[in-house]
Amino acid sequence: MHSPKTECPLCRKKEWEILFRLDEFNIVRCRPCGLIFRDVFLTADSSKDLYSERYFTDEQAGYFFNNPREKEELFNARMDTVQAYVPLKGTLLDIGCAIGTFLNIARGRGWNARGSEISEFAAGYARDKHGLDVVSGEFDKTKFGNEKFDVVTLWDVIDHSEDPVTFLNDAASLLKPGGYLFVLTTMEDSLIYEISKYLYKFSFGLIRGPVAKGHPIHHSTFFSKKTLKSAIESLGMRVRNIEPSKYPATFFPGGFLSKMVFGALSGIGDVAGKPLEVTFICQKR
Repeated sequence: MHSPKTECPLCRKKEWEILFRLDEFNIVRCRPCGLIFRDVFLTADSSKDLYSERYFTDEQAGYFFNNPREKEELFNARMDTVQAYVPLKGTLLDIGCAIGTFLNIARGRGWNARGSEISEFAAGYARDKHGLDVVSGEFDKTKFGNEKFDVVTLWDVIDHSEDPVTFLNDAASLLKPGGYLFVLTTMEDSLIYEISKYLYKFSFGLIRGPVAKGHPIHHSTFFSKKTLKSAIESLGMRVRNIEPSKYPATFFPGGFLSKMVFGALSGIGDVAGKPLEVTFICQKR
């Protein structure tokens, strides 16, 4: 199912330390560059199984299906961010578009929107439910030929990539000159993640539930603002801004009390300048 990683996905060095010991893998930190990542690769079959119908309709149903109004509000806010930097409607590619909620909103606002999605189930849902143009299977820039886009979006997807720098480079290669790349992901230096680390550390690894929830098997790479900025700038992209992004507590998996605690900590993190999620707004030179 897994094979060990032999180098850091960012700096390609082979020096790291174990931060968290979990059931099937370890979470490690690269000593030279500070990137945090899972120490094993997932096989193609494992990835395919992870993103089956069950992932969307059961494991992550709260995010994808159970809260449609909140989901539309969230993605309308993301579309507002896009149009604040790119006011003229043009071509947009959403990589990791899932069931197509954001794509449908973009198209409704007049954009020529396409998507790419690894899950055959989610891609099929986006096509059948919304009539969207979605390429299924692992993201591959060659599937788009010579087509270039004004905007490429990566909403909560870069952390799933086993080779995030190559992934970012391939996504940026599909931009027109001056085009914009929007990258949103959870932050390893957020308040919520820092609290989970201290719980693990001071309990000598006995309290690892919060760490395990923040580092699930389907996430490969865990960026801080520093390491993601380094990855993006290594490609020659210009980081125009880094903006905090909301993650509603209703999407958090768990019961009412868990959602309340998550919402409170998330709000405190926002005020303290340690938000759970941020969006990097990047421009191709």
